[in-house]
Amino acid sequence: MKLKYNHIGMATRDIGETISIMKEAGTCEVLSDIIFDPRQKTKLQLVDWNGIVIELISGVGENNPVNNFLKKGTPLYHLCFSCKDIDESVARLKEKGWIVFSDSKPAKLFDESSVTFLYNTAIGIIELLQE
Repeated sequence: MKLKYNHIGMATRDIGETISIMKEAGTCEVLSDIIFDPRQKTKLQLVDWNGIVIELISGVGENNPVNNFLKKGTPLYHLCFSCKDIDESVARLKEKGWIVFSDSKPAKLFDESSVTFLYNTAIGIIELLQE
């Protein structure tokens, strides 16, 4: 199993405002349009902030995955790694004690490639993205 860094996920209340703040602290290049993902109830946009790819994630409505992170004051909440075989990678991580808390589903921002979220107490949350 080989995992390759892809991006950092960052929760935000307002994508445009966050980009403006990022520009105050260096360069921020927009890499994608803002995409609405109805499965996750989120708006998503990729940016390159000073050489680091970040997925900006803004919740839509009451029941979405980013509200709890924002309430806790935790905007940086996951690292994403791409992999050739998501099912094999998930199985291996589960064998090592990682907990799957979001089963594999298509991700609109990544052209419907499958993603799965896992958790480990020592690391936190990672997202696996099928290459």
